[in-house]
Amino acid sequence: MYKEIIHIHLLKIPNYLYTILPISLLKGATVSIAMIYGSNNEIVILKTSGISNLKFLWTITTTIFMNSLKI
Repeated sequence: MYKEIIHIHLLKIPNYLYTILPISLLKGATVSIAMIYGSNNEIVILKTSGISNLKFLWTITTTIFMNSLKI
């Protein structure tokens, strides 16, 4: 009996991942952007090397979008 219950819950894991994965990607991207803008000087280094804020945000946005589509 317990084996059947565990089997049913194991079959539901892909559905849970389909729900949780986009939210976790968004949260991870938000935290990483906040860390880049907050405590470290990565943005200053990127600006000094000639990368604009728009290009930086475009790269992050396209990466998040492609990950959310699961490409």
